[in-house]
Amino acid sequence: MFERRFTTYLTLVVLATAVSLAAGLAPIDRGDLFGRVYDTLHKRYYDRSFRESRLPEIAARFREQAATAESIEAEREIVHRFLEEVPASHLQIISSRAHRSMFKALMNESELMWGFELIELDGAYFVHTLLEGGPAAKAGLMTGDRVLTMNGVSPRQSPLLDLRTDDAALPDPPIHAVLPPEPTPADADGVEAAGADDDAEHGRAGGKTEPPQPHRVRLVIQREADGPEQNLDIDAAEYAAFDAAKASIRVIDRGNRKIGYIHFWYIHMQGPDRLLAAAMRDQFSDCDALILDLRGRGGNAMMVPQILAVLEGRRVPWRKPVVALIDELTRSAKEAIAYEIRERGVGRLVGATTAGALLPATFVDVGEGHVLMYPGMKLPKYSDAVEGKGVLPHVEVAPLRRFNNGRDPILEAGIEEALRLIVTAPDPN
Repeated sequence: MFERRFTTYLTLVVLATAVSLAAGLAPIDRGDLFGRVYDTLHKRYYDRSFRESRLPEIAARFREQAATAESIEAEREIVHRFLEEVPASHLQIISSRAHRSMFKALMNESELMWGFELIELDGAYFVHTLLEGGPAAKAGLMTGDRVLTMNGVSPRQSPLLDLRTDDAALPDPPIHAVLPPEPTPADADGVEAAGADDDAEHGRAGGKTEPPQPHRVRLVIQREADGPEQNLDIDAAEYAAFDAAKASIRVIDRGNRKIGYIHFWYIHMQGPDRLLAAAMRDQFSDCDALILDLRGRGGNAMMVPQILAVLEGRRVPWRKPVVALIDELTRSAKEAIAYEIRERGVGRLVGATTAGALLPATFVDVGEGHVLMYPGMKLPKYSDAVEGKGVLPHVEVAPLRRFNNGRDPILEAGIEEALRLIVTAPDPN
């Protein structure tokens, strides 16, 4: 069989199994990538009626174009246009490297990274998914910075810009990981040294040495629309999205009120419920409210009940206001959490309507470094309630994606809503 199949119980969302059905794929001719994508969907796409009636008609319009494509890049673009016409979330051609990176993030594993992605808006690239405490954040990069060049070339031309990972059929803008070259054994010492300043801070052995040049990126950025260009060097280091969740924990002081804040980029396979509970018991013990930031990727839907148990005070003695931040890129397991917060009256949602992306997904290796992400089934309850609809906020706030320069309208509105709830909520005692 030509494929290697990885099944999740909600992509970026819930890892269930990883099953290898073949040792590898043979080199492919033009048209084969499209054929493998189509064959997979025709056999396994979750909506049987659609895959048997509509899908062949749609594929017929693209098949010859794919077979005569002049390059793998051209064929990949044709595949993307084909997928745009299949009405579902969690449907895209991504790179094998991005697939490995996603699963490392879900499993709380660290990897060599710079700690940011780029979102493409009107042909320009802006910083997105900036991990708190990560290499890019420590170097001074800010969400919404426009990236003009990476190592001297435009992001679009840079080999560091990975394939887009957004859903083909959804209206969300293209999002790209920015990935350093994978380290070779000869790089091992230098890669470790990239995080050696953390060793020094914590009294561990080691000292900071210059990382090898392949693991440094020089950005030319613009912080304001009419502002000057700035150079910024970022050294890659071993880091994880779960580290960013830990680094995000802080107390926001507003007058005589304190609000605890935590941001989950992913709902990980294990640990987010314990991290949240520990923060509510410790750092947030004397806070008046909690802000849970659900903006960003999805994660492990099996973790939803545990997180709700924490928020509802069944695992920690918490009876104070809860505000959750959402936006149009909040998806999957995070949408399930947002849905339950709204349905159960656990807290208030502030931001923009979520992505409406709540189908379980499967990953299939389709050759030449490409992985097909597709929905193979519906998730009970949540898919019907949220897929294609999203979760509405109680307080609507438009997200800011460009030239933020430290501004975060959704967070500011979340703080204001928390302060309002503190005043109007019943005495928890």
